[in-house]
Amino acid sequence: MAAEVVNLERSVVITGDHDDFEATAKGLHTISAHGGVMDLRFARVEYCGQRNFMGKYCLHFHHAGQCPDCTFKGNAVYQSAQIGITIHGTHRSLVEGNVMWDTSSAGVYVEDGNEMFNTISNNVIICSQHQKCSTPWDVQLNNAAGIYMIGMTNNLIENRVVGFENCRSSREHQ
Repeated sequence: MAAEVVNLERSVVITGDHDDFEATAKGLHTISAHGGVMDLRFARVEYCGQRNFMGKYCLHFHHAGQCPDCTFKGNAVYQSAQIGITIHGTHRSLVEGNVMWDTSSAGVYVEDGNEMFNTISNNVIICSQHQKCSTPWDVQLNNAAGIYMIGMTNNLIENRVVGFENCRSSREHQ
């Protein structure tokens, strides 16, 4: 038997509304869009994501192009109504050492299949109850996974997934 011990506490907390989060499944979202650079390290992002709204993810690289300075490192994503970390239209980014706890649908989502040479390493993605994370979502209605990828030209190194129906899933680009 193996166990993951994770630390969800961080001194910097980015938080969404707690009051009606469970009922509405609408929390905050962050995004770096269209050529911008986002470097977020060792923060906690909680009560985030908006279920069934494309692009409303907890942490999101969106069409940053070639972005070796785009980094999500050492963050804790807690209680999300949508995907924890999304890489979309971004190349050469780093997603490393993050902890995702109870992210609905997927922990890490590589979106279009044209994302290349991103490094996704040493992340821990945990679902405390299978039903909690197996949430239908816009892209793939019945295929929740710790890591959901379209396209395979990325580096997946020593990630751990616990409690999801699938560790890693993908679909052909359509």
